[in-house]
Amino acid sequence: MLTARLSICVLWIALLGFGRPAFAGPSADALASCMLEHMTPEEGSVYIRWIFGALGAHPDVASMGPVTDSQYEPIARAFAQTTQRLLTTQCRVEAIEALRKEGQSSILVAFQKVGQISARRLMSHPKVEQRIGSYGKYLDKDKLDALGAEASR
Repeated sequence: MLTARLSICVLWIALLGFGRPAFAGPSADALASCMLEHMTPEEGSVYIRWIFGALGAHPDVASMGPVTDSQYEPIARAFAQTTQRLLTTQCRVEAIEALRKEGQSSILVAFQKVGQISARRLMSHPKVEQRIGSYGKYLDKDKLDALGAEASR
């Protein structure tokens, strides 16, 4: 049951935080800290590629740079191996404690925290920051200033 639930939900909850907010207790926090401590930079990159490849399958963005199934398979395999190692070996004590005290959602909360750190890493790259900020040149500054002025009355 945990494996199926993890497979279905972890992508959305881990990085994007969609869905119902999950309880973030001390055991889930300890598990997330352990996972972050034992995840290598290379494994963090695998996590980012796993998210990117999964989201890239959506028809609205697939034409922008599709990741083929044959490209995605080794990424998914590497992510699964990392996940399994973290939960069953490196952070086994923390995972058991979290499951006992806070239930299955604690695993998802831990992945959410790991995902947030991974997303920050991805979005803090200078090229990504430049792309994200590039939309600003299309904004009408006068309209935004008027909005701010009206809100401050």
